[in-house]
Amino acid sequence: KLVLEFEFIRNSTSKGIEFYFNDKKNPDFQKRIDSYLKSISSFLPYLNRLKFRIYTWNTFPHSSGIASSASSYGALALALTDLDYRIHDKSMDNQFYKKASYLARLGSGSACRSVYGGFTLWGFTELISESSDYFSASINDLVHPDFLSFRDSVLIVDDQQKSLSSLMEKNPYAGIRFQEARKNAGYLLDILKSGEIKDFITLIEKEALSLHAMMLTSSPAYILMKPQTITILEKIIRYREATRLTFGFTLDAGANIHLLYPIKIEKDIHYFINKELLGLCKNRQVIHDFVGKGPVKIN
Repeated sequence: KLVLEFEFIRNSTSKGIEFYFNDKKNPDFQKRIDSYLKSISSFLPYLNRLKFRIYTWNTFPHSSGIASSASSYGALALALTDLDYRIHDKSMDNQFYKKASYLARLGSGSACRSVYGGFTLWGFTELISESSDYFSASINDLVHPDFLSFRDSVLIVDDQQKSLSSLMEKNPYAGIRFQEARKNAGYLLDILKSGEIKDFITLIEKEALSLHAMMLTSSPAYILMKPQTITILEKIIRYREATRLTFGFTLDAGANIHLLYPIKIEKDIHYFINKELLGLCKNRQVIHDFVGKGPVKIN
């Protein structure tokens, strides 16, 4: 949740912002937001005449690789776009979310997807006319109903701030990885349309492990997974082989694991988590999530 307060000031130099995270001032985040606002001032030129007070709350552990910053930048970009439309007395149109997504991406790449609910695509592909590298597009109308009720149980292995923010910088295989990601995006679109859950699981696990393989081939190499991460992955594979249940995992840029599964096996997965995995999670933290409907404006 994010609340944005602002006031116009007379001179042309901004007096900065006040930033509160979970009801406390956060100087580090404030610097990042201040830098972000300056970076988008060419798109919203009146920003240097505003003083901001920003309050944000998040139920996810921040900066640990599970897209908490994406939700925050997404909410901020939506609030700023709403402000822009009000200043120019514009009614909400098809360009509203496109602009919000574009602005969100300048704060955090993942944030450009957070302005929509459900399934979104970020990155140009000839298969989707609205696709772009500069903003994301909603693709819910292309997704099989079985995926729209999918569940995501986030296993919190490490809730501390990850030490690295960029995974591709100077990586010798980055170009090849980008090509593979674009190719797999085409495969994934076909899978989402068809509802083939097994193919979906195979592809997301390949993508997740490829991401972390990139870290090992960086210079210098680095590892964000923890020993518990590997142990959990081994248990997932063994349990899946034993039960023949159709579910899989993915990994963000951190140590935490997302278990993705259809709603019809939710009880089985929760039983498995409680029995086998909970003790490997930090402070026994698990966040049971689902496909959301997207951000909602607070009246």
